[in-house]
Amino acid sequence: MDFLPWSFAVRPEAAVQTDPFEEEFFIGPSEGELDGGHVDSLVRESIQNALDARTGSGPVRVKFGIHEEPVSSTDRGRYLDGLCPHLEALEVEWPGNDHTRWLVYEDFNTSGLCGNPGIIDDPPIGHDQREDFYWFWRNVGRSAKTGEKLGRWGLGKTVFPSSSQVNAIIGITKRADDGRSLVMGQAVLRNHSIGGVRFLPYGLLHDPANPGPTPMPIEDEGEALRIRQIFQLERKGETGLSLVVPFLRDGIRADLIARSACVHFFVRILRGDLVVETVDEEGKRRTIEKDTVRGVVKALTWDGPASSKLASPPPLDLAEWAIKNEEFDATLPAAGTNGNAIWSQSIVPRQVAASLTQKLKTGPQRVAVRVPLILERQGGEQVETFFDIFFARNLAGRGESWHVRDGMTITAVGTGRPASGELDGLMLISSKALSGFLGDAEGPAHVDWSTEEKRLAKNWQTYRRRLHFVRGAITKLADLLRESEPKPAPIALRNVFSVPMPSGKEGIEPIKPPVGIRSKKPWFSVHQLSEGFAVRSVPETVRPEGVNLKVTFAYDVAAGDPFKKWSPFDFEVRLGHDSTLAISGHSVKVHRLAGNELVLAIEKEPFKFSVSGFDSVRDVVVRVEPDNSLLSEAAEVMEL
Repeated sequence: MDFLPWSFAVRPEAAVQTDPFEEEFFIGPSEGELDGGHVDSLVRESIQNALDARTGSGPVRVKFGIHEEPVSSTDRGRYLDGLCPHLEALEVEWPGNDHTRWLVYEDFNTSGLCGNPGIIDDPPIGHDQREDFYWFWRNVGRSAKTGEKLGRWGLGKTVFPSSSQVNAIIGITKRADDGRSLVMGQAVLRNHSIGGVRFLPYGLLHDPANPGPTPMPIEDEGEALRIRQIFQLERKGETGLSLVVPFLRDGIRADLIARSACVHFFVRILRGDLVVETVDEEGKRRTIEKDTVRGVVKALTWDGPASSKLASPPPLDLAEWAIKNEEFDATLPAAGTNGNAIWSQSIVPRQVAASLTQKLKTGPQRVAVRVPLILERQGGEQVETFFDIFFARNLAGRGESWHVRDGMTITAVGTGRPASGELDGLMLISSKALSGFLGDAEGPAHVDWSTEEKRLAKNWQTYRRRLHFVRGAITKLADLLRESEPKPAPIALRNVFSVPMPSGKEGIEPIKPPVGIRSKKPWFSVHQLSEGFAVRSVPETVRPEGVNLKVTFAYDVAAGDPFKKWSPFDFEVRLGHDSTLAISGHSVKVHRLAGNELVLAIEKEPFKFSVSGFDSVRDVVVRVEPDNSLLSEAAEVMEL
């Protein structure tokens, strides 16, 4: 036989046809993002799996080598020609008539794919031996990983075949448990038929000499040596995993791989846990480690979409300081004690916020804050955990938020700019409990934290507010720090309202209410305060019977409707507890409709209502209008 066999299982007549869809979890949603999505998912999934398989005390070393040579100069047909009938059945054209372009992925200081290569069923509960070979080659969408492991979905390995134009890979693993070298391959195609025989999508390259029904790996040092020579592998006798991705997608390039590694694993690199090497088709080599990462980052092009963290380099200086930091400028009170985790001045008292703000302005211009959090498992067990936030001044006004779980950047969390870009914010999560909680909130691609993930409800109680608390921590804490800054003189607040203010007594400028109330004189007025606004009754006027006041407020915006663009991350009124704004007054019952919308039920005259605590550097737009039809919709009520 001139080529090794690829075996696809025959589809039973009663089986329902399902074509593989795993690729959709990793690539971008549009055709223009296809290759960019492959690069990021390829880097993220391969490196996190290598880190999970780390052995010894040295750093994990991962190498991505891209090669291109004429097809006729190689003997690759021995490993790929067996796929031809299956590709032809799917009308897939064999790529690369003149040249073959392929990727070699290799990891070192790792255990390789250990375990029994012949098992075909899940190990029993309590089985204490790692079965990585079984989970890697014989499973898709299933994994034995749990808890604080970086990757746990079992879908991540599908990025390797999906990076190939023929959706296939060839692998060699040198195993730490028994020292054996095993060769196997995998193809992920679609349901297809050859000569009337219907085949399932998944195929395995295997040992033709093994007579059993289960495809077994090739265990032959001569075959392993031939693969190393043909595909230019570096591995000799070291343990770990080597994968060949033939007919590599055109958009996957060595420079993009290097950039993605810097974004997703800059913390691991700076810690000395990880070294990443890239080699392009011309032999140009990049080595990314803690002593070289700054030079590599500077030489790379940062022109990717901002939402993917590829538009600007990661905050290396802030991260290096955070990694070495052993003292915190503040440790906040624990949040989530009763399931109610909300950012407010009860979490960050004004004196603490003022101290942190002063250090950011005049001291080292960076601060470290530890945030304790109480989680609750299903069953009622409360777990004490924490995360750390680090801020540094960004003099260019283009600061970003970076969220890092166990040394891996979660890129789609918190794409906003802390303090409108005045700060760089970095969150480091090292607690096993919180890492497990957030891992349960991640989808297969590990790029975001979502309350919609089913594992959260399976493992945790009252998780929604706790997750929102962590997810919005950088921007919310930055906002609270800005609120603590000294307020400017009242004249600086002249534009706090969106309607003209005719002159009044003692420098107070009342606002005329909307037309529509039949009265010779307006019966209420709106006034600016040093930290907000007030609504008051006007003496010697008549208030229409049964009429209430609806008050809506938001930060002004450069374009569009500010009220529609209001977000809880700007501020949120809560009556009686956990509010970032202070409410006071008398003779008024306050009905809360939303975080920026209230109805005032006037109980008697004179009355007064005020809101304070807004960000002093942003203009506030206030709308006050008579209304008496919305009280039944109020979620909370407070009597002043």
